[in-house]
Amino acid sequence: KVYDPEGREKAYIPVNLKKPFVQSCHNDVLIADIEGRYLALMNDGKLLWEKTTDEDIVNASISADWILLITQSSESGYKRTIRALSRDGQEVSLRNVSNYYPVSAFQYPEFNNSFVVSGIDASSLEANGLFEFLSPAMDQLASIRGDKEVFSGGVPLKKERLLLVGEKSVILIDKTFQPVWEKKMTDSTVTAADILEERYPVIAELHNSILLRENRHETTVRILNDDSSQRAELVMDDIVTGISSNGRTAAVIAGTEVFFINRDGKTMDSFTAKSEIDGVYLAKENLAYVISGGGITRIHVKVSKSLFGLFGN
Repeated sequence: KVYDPEGREKAYIPVNLKKPFVQSCHNDVLIADIEGRYLALMNDGKLLWEKTTDEDIVNASISADWILLITQSSESGYKRTIRALSRDGQEVSLRNVSNYYPVSAFQYPEFNNSFVVSGIDASSLEANGLFEFLSPAMDQLASIRGDKEVFSGGVPLKKERLLLVGEKSVILIDKTFQPVWEKKMTDSTVTAADILEERYPVIAELHNSILLRENRHETTVRILNDDSSQRAELVMDDIVTGISSNGRTAAVIAGTEVFFINRDGKTMDSFTAKSEIDGVYLAKENLAYVISGGGITRIHVKVSKSLFGLFGN
């Protein structure tokens, strides 16, 4: 179903999906059946095309120029296949992978023209994460391996840089795939991350020693400058399960609550749901949609010019 900003149903297309996956890019909406083979693209509530893939879908993503799929490989000796499709649904290139398990693939227009693939190397006793960077023709450009940790994804910054997020570290790389800086966590686990104003990383760290010693959750949300120095922090007595941002507003999810903060770590507004919050999507800096308990709630976020820090850096 597609709804307008007022919550009125705009379009309805019945499909039988095992695990529905939906991702938008501008006015386009990609629909995929995870563990199934259905794939479709909608625009402004209208179905542009739909197709059945040759292999079961593991992950899908959409950008301004590309649709990227990861599928279970049917080829002998290969684990999974990375597929690049044009926006009209035509397959342009593919790469069969035998030495690791690709988990997700993205193309960030802000970060050169490469495909960013996050995967898991399970060849040893301990699983380890890695990033592989591919050209649109599926040639390998570079790769970065984790140090006994799994990577969750990447977030683009200004100046063609990309923040790579792992369980125990965050790494900022430039357009040549070289590290600009790296921060390692010694006694915490990164549970969520995003970017404010395309410049300031926002990172949630769950403190493991407090959980073991006191049997309670405590998370520090750190806002960093683009040189990795700390700009602000916010301590929460819960696990932060997600962070999403739009411009100068970041939504931090902790249990049944979501806190809307700015780059200085100030809480501008908050919302408490009746059940655990599954996701928050910021349509604007001051407009959010909260997913909880099978429903959607629209929130007008209270923001102020002073809290946005319009008169300083």
